[in-house]
Amino acid sequence: MALQLGDKDFAEWCKTKYLKAKPVFESMLWNGSYFNYDSGSSNNSKSIQADQLAGQWYTASSGLPSLFDDFKIKSALQKIYDFNVMKVKGGRMGAVNGMHPNGKVDETCMQSREIWTGVTYGVAATMILAGMEEQAFATAEGIFTAGWSEDGYGYWFQTPEGWTIDGHFRSLIYMRPLSIWGMQWALSMPKAILEAPKINVMDRIHLSPNTNGLRKSHTHGQTGVRKIATKAKCFGNSVFNCSC
Repeated sequence: MALQLGDKDFAEWCKTKYLKAKPVFESMLWNGSYFNYDSGSSNNSKSIQADQLAGQWYTASSGLPSLFDDFKIKSALQKIYDFNVMKVKGGRMGAVNGMHPNGKVDETCMQSREIWTGVTYGVAATMILAGMEEQAFATAEGIFTAGWSEDGYGYWFQTPEGWTIDGHFRSLIYMRPLSIWGMQWALSMPKAILEAPKINVMDRIHLSPNTNGLRKSHTHGQTGVRKIATKAKCFGNSVFNCSC
């Protein structure tokens, strides 16, 4: 963002901090298959956190380079899928926030033992971005099953922030479930986001015949030309800054 705003000094400062932090983060937390909760020696230090790759989700969704190499990203996501998702009622509830390496839910605090709708969708979106669509939809399906299906808890349009494996919920009608749009973005995100062409939105359906305004069609050996659309009329008070 700093580069886009022309603040090269701040961008360089951020880059320096990142380059210093990355090797420390990996050396202190990476254990060979996922990132530990922290570098301490408490009973939950090696807890498998569902949102341990939240930063990777943000950067990948923004069209930026990955924070870690593909092996570590996919390994951590697979660990989350195998433990936080599939070891909780066979994957029918979403991803629990914290899970011990022995397959038991982390009961350290209220948050660690909960399944958060938004975090689960975020994990699923990260999986899609990493090329793990099968695991992604299986993960997200747990939220649907628990929250919406007849076999779940019937939260429906009052979807809460999260619930526990026994169905106790917290914070109805929460905003976090809207992160499901992160999955849609991951599935259809445009290429080269940071270098998107600057074109008036109102002109997108009225391109020059020399570009894409005219589209050739070939049907059974015949060649025809079909006009895509005529120029849209200007709307008063338009938010699209039409220059008609």
